[in-house]
Amino acid sequence: MRRPFNPTVNRSLFLNLYALRQQYGAPIIVRRKDEITTDTTTGLVSSTVTSYRIRRAVVLPSTILRDIRRSSTRGGLNASTGHDGGIDTGRRTFIIERRNLPKDFVLQRDDWVAYSNRRYDIDSFEEYDQSAWIVVGKEVRGLVEGMAQYKVPLLESISIKETTALE
Repeated sequence: MRRPFNPTVNRSLFLNLYALRQQYGAPIIVRRKDEITTDTTTGLVSSTVTSYRIRRAVVLPSTILRDIRRSSTRGGLNASTGHDGGIDTGRRTFIIERRNLPKDFVLQRDDWVAYSNRRYDIDSFEEYDQSAWIVVGKEVRGLVEGMAQYKVPLLESISIKETTALE
C-alpha cells in the first residue's frame, strides 16, 4: 500500500520525527532470531541472530509501572486473607523509522531491542503512517545484551603474553 501523497502532511511527519530524533536520539539494535537448529545426538540448541543497527532512533524516557497481582485463597482456614504483591517492570518506548531498516523488514513480536546494554522484549507495537513503528519494550532483568553488532570471539580478543621467570 502506498502512502497518501500529501506534501504538507509528509513533510510535517518527517520534521516531527527529526525533532524527536534530535532530542531523544540514541543508538539501538533490533535483533531477530532467524534459524534454530537442534542437534539430535547431543541435544544442543543453536540459533542465528540477525542484528540491525540503528544509529539514531527515538528512545523515550523509561517508565516504571507497578503490576499488582492479587491472589486470594478460596476455601480452607484462611479464606478471608488475601496476598498482595507488586512487581516492578521497566518499560521503554522506541520509535523506529522504516527507512533505517531493510525494505522487506517487517517487525515481529519475537524480535527484541538492545539499548544501553539492556534487552527489551517487544510488548506491543503499532505502525505509524507506514513510516515508523512505535514499539513498547519490556526490559528483561538480569540479561545483559551487548551493543556491538559484530562480536569478536573471546579467544581472539585476548592476547596472551608468555613470560619466564629469571632464576
